[in-house]
Amino acid sequence: MSERSGRAVRWSPRLPVAALLVLGSTAPAFAARGREAPQQVLIIARASPPGELVRRLVSELEYLGLVTAVVWRDAKAGTAEAAVDRARGPQRSALTLEVSAARATLLMATAEGRAPPRRQELALRVGEDVAITATQLAEWVRAARAEVSLPPAAPPVEPPAQRGYTLRVAAGPSWSPGGAGASGQLWLAGDWRLAPWLALAGTALVPMLAARLSNAFGQAELYPLVLGLGARLRPWSGARRLRFSGVLGAGLSAVYLKGSTSFAVLRGTSDWVVGGLGYAGVDLALRLSSRASLVLGALTGVVLPRPVVTFAGLDAGSWGRPLLALSLGLELSP
Repeated sequence: MSERSGRAVRWSPRLPVAALLVLGSTAPAFAARGREAPQQVLIIARASPPGELVRRLVSELEYLGLVTAVVWRDAKAGTAEAAVDRARGPQRSALTLEVSAARATLLMATAEGRAPPRRQELALRVGEDVAITATQLAEWVRAARAEVSLPPAAPPVEPPAQRGYTLRVAAGPSWSPGGAGASGQLWLAGDWRLAPWLALAGTALVPMLAARLSNAFGQAELYPLVLGLGARLRPWSGARRLRFSGVLGAGLSAVYLKGSTSFAVLRGTSDWVVGGLGYAGVDLALRLSSRASLVLGALTGVVLPRPVVTFAGLDAGSWGRPLLALSLGLELSP
């Protein structure tokens, strides 16, 4: 026990039934030597009777490595909360323990004082051995000291974006004004996630049923094939059951034209017409399980140059300005 604390304990016959312990600033000399400075316990005395509990408590706290001192209660200190504000340093944490004959109250506050001290209470057994009570209170102070000495919690770190892929198989009609009817398409799509809200999206529309157009000179069948690559945006990412996404992309359009004529003097021809394609689409996905979703999709695009069908030098129809397509299918996340 230090000389300073020894003088304090000699005051114990006049020490109070209630005592205030403030855990506060540390000695700068220890920090200068590069060692962790022991925290100081300041015992502020109130009225008289026996100080045996306080003496035992000082001994227990010093055993835990805490510097102790005893002073008289300052009448201007007011409440225990005010004592915390007066006793603690401007850049330290404060821990206050107020002990009476039957109850102990623990106050924990930060040096910034942005919030009222947190209060905990502990009922003491009247008549219990003073040594047991002092040990119990010292352990309580030790646990609270460990709590207030912890560094502030680090801000939550967002988990890294989970990269992965999804595959979609769907089917639906496609249609274009210009004289040709609707065609049936097999949709094949795949997304590679770059972020929770962004994915690289590939799309392929494979013809299954031809679009047809005809006039007095003949008829033609159109088999449009579309290949595209773009970016899929998911404004509301997360584990939602109903998800919305949009896609923007560009690619190639290849239309296979197969024509026949109504007159023997005119010969039918077959040909591929290839052009560029810009497109945009929206999808609405309903999650069925952790790996499967039912997806309704819509896509619109413009083909350049526009495929045009002619018979005997006369335009019979065109395709691709604009292209409209719908699909319903299943999306899988392996």
